[in-house]
Amino acid sequence: MKNKRKNLLIVFVKNPVEGKVKTRLAKSIGKKSAVNVYGRLLDHTKNVVGKVNSQIQIWYAGGISRDDLWSDMEAEKKVQIEGDLGEKMSHAFRAGFDDGFIPIVIIGSDCLQLRRDHIERAFLLLKNSDVVIGPSRDGGYYLLGMNAYQPVVFAGKSWSQPTLYEETIGTLKQQHLSYTELEMLNDIDTIEDLDESRIDVSMI
Repeated sequence: MKNKRKNLLIVFVKNPVEGKVKTRLAKSIGKKSAVNVYGRLLDHTKNVVGKVNSQIQIWYAGGISRDDLWSDMEAEKKVQIEGDLGEKMSHAFRAGFDDGFIPIVIIGSDCLQLRRDHIERAFLLLKNSDVVIGPSRDGGYYLLGMNAYQPVVFAGKSWSQPTLYEETIGTLKQQHLSYTELEMLNDIDTIEDLDESRIDVSMI
């Protein structure tokens, strides 16, 4: 049965495996500590997501771990397709809209500053905007929300590059899509980000 005007929150995650997560951070603090940091980020994301009034889908890179944090009662679980981040997100959005969800918001699991109100505000703003986007300080974005499937938003972008957000806004303007920006937050990808977050690696 198709859903009618039912919010969907998509969360992109990775399994906490050494050498597979926080690779830039691992160069500074080691693979084991980087996995511990990512585990902390997953815990934070789960806590935030659990407070949001929305259908939840957790999309995993590389398969679903038996040690997954989410129970089947808390969220629907799916596996990301192969490809770059844009292809993965585009597929997830298309699947959600095909299932009748409107609007849809996607987040990652890298932002310790993310709060419930960021996500709920995004859903609220989508009542009057085609797109809602939350910029991150590294030039990307930590949240994206849409009212309809817009594959052009993901096409030809410089993923994991400091120009991503600027390129995405340029596409929205070219396509005459209305958009609203959320406050800028900081993902944790480098040792500088970690220091700023005040996470003590020795304590996790």
